[in-house]
Amino acid sequence: MMASKMLDAYNKATGRNNQNTGTFSSLAMQNVSLEDFQDVLNYMVATFSSIEYITVKSLVGRFEEHLDSANERGFIGGVIPEKKVKPKPGQKQEPPMAKNEVPSGGEPVDMQSVKDMLKGYKTNG
Repeated sequence: MMASKMLDAYNKATGRNNQNTGTFSSLAMQNVSLEDFQDVLNYMVATFSSIEYITVKSLVGRFEEHLDSANERGFIGGVIPEKKVKPKPGQKQEPPMAKNEVPSGGEPVDMQSVKDMLKGYKTNG
């Protein structure tokens, strides 16, 4: 039963239609949980440049190694981690963008006075 759930998850993630649960039976016999299997599968889909490289043999044969790598990268509990963009060495990280919000004063803004105030400022573009 667990092997068929693993097969279903594998087929769904890779877009394949494999019918043989035999290879996944070895993982089921090792008491690999469906969450751990999903962690490895999510990790492999996110890591490999092409789904073609995700074969049943590579998934099962190096499962423990893939599980360690998946957990190190935040693939835990069957959930895909949120991507965090890391700046390249020497590159400054941009602060989060400010949200455009209407001033709470409720007073109308005199756009002509704002334009007059901003005259003389150079802009790029």
